[in-house]
Amino acid sequence: MTQERIYAVTLPKWGLEMTEGTVAAWHVGEGATVASGEDLVDIETDKIVNTLESEAGGLLRHAAPVGETFPIGALIAVIADPSVSPAEIDAFVAGFRPVTLAENEAPPESGGGPGSSAVATPPAAAAGPDGGNREVNASPFARRRAAELGVDLATVAGTGRGGRISERDVEAAAAAQPSSAQADPEIGAVQPDGRGTAEPGSETVAMSATRRAIARTLVQSQQTIPRFSVVADLQVEELVRLRSDLTVGAGSPQPTLNDLFIKATALALADEPGLNAHVSASEITRFSAVNVCFAVATDEGLVAPVIRDAAVITVTAIARETARLSAAARARTLTRADIEGGTFTVSNLGMFDVRQFDAIVTPPQAAVLAIGAVRREPYEDDGGNVAFRSAVAATLSCDHRAIDGAMAARFLQGLRRHVETPAALAGR
Repeated sequence: MTQERIYAVTLPKWGLEMTEGTVAAWHVGEGATVASGEDLVDIETDKIVNTLESEAGGLLRHAAPVGETFPIGALIAVIADPSVSPAEIDAFVAGFRPVTLAENEAPPESGGGPGSSAVATPPAAAAGPDGGNREVNASPFARRRAAELGVDLATVAGTGRGGRISERDVEAAAAAQPSSAQADPEIGAVQPDGRGTAEPGSETVAMSATRRAIARTLVQSQQTIPRFSVVADLQVEELVRLRSDLTVGAGSPQPTLNDLFIKATALALADEPGLNAHVSASEITRFSAVNVCFAVATDEGLVAPVIRDAAVITVTAIARETARLSAAARARTLTRADIEGGTFTVSNLGMFDVRQFDAIVTPPQAAVLAIGAVRREPYEDDGGNVAFRSAVAATLSCDHRAIDGAMAARFLQGLRRHVETPAALAGR
């Protein structure tokens, strides 16, 4: 068998922070012919779906199951010449070694050359902290999950290719095991009377790649960012009026209040650039370009595509971009360029009648603005009479390593100017 007759399809690396990907959909069925350059498989990474093109032509064999997650460099399929036998393909898959395999992982056993002084090590001792798990055909993520749950991989039946054990297999095995919590009620949820067991009709589902990426970001934010929040009420009578008065060309979307808030925020950031920044452990990077992320709710969770140069482009251009990016987010067709490079985030829950909320700062950004619903409130006018006006609660959450209270207050003052006297927004 020659390498040229069998081509390995491995999980590629898209982006510096990508460590794993989930097979979302195959464009070619198992055993079907694929041509070089043809769309082969969709891979879900952190909040986006990338399509991998085939780099070879032939029959698609050993395609990984949809929904299974793999580390970078893992084998997810092979493309073989029709003359290649199933036995040759099985041998190729069994002998495949990912190029990203850790250097300190023991290579396959060899007989040792002449003069070798290596001493045979009992399997249990060679296996390391996870007991005999190293010798089992399991993904790195399954091994890590097994260590967390105390599952012996030797007892787990793998459902992946060639009996490979996945995270889901480990979790299923852990759920099927007699719980040690029955012996110690203080550390478990399973009680002799059945209290703590799943309610009838409930279900447990694995997190998607998007949900896992969101979870990692939120945990990082909560654990590493010293956050504080400042709230301001903004009067939006004039902003609401401006939105209704705006005229756009045929085929262009009508700007929304959120589009106007994005524009006002961008101008306020241009006035107070200390908030338009990224923060690391020892550095603060401030940007001249204002690239505003805006939160979009999808079935898989929130994603935050980027409006680039929001302080420079017009409100109409912002409306076109938010419409395009929102549709792409819900269709899961965002590109990496659509979600990278943000310097600040605006999250608006006003359409859900939420009065006020705190948004999570997304590392490495220094701040996030949360916009609530437009509400009617009474106030005393200049003549001493009670009147009503429209207002919005704007909550600014900041990373205190880069932003202090006075800087946050100045930003909100600038935002108020742009929101409460918004005529200039229409032409900028």
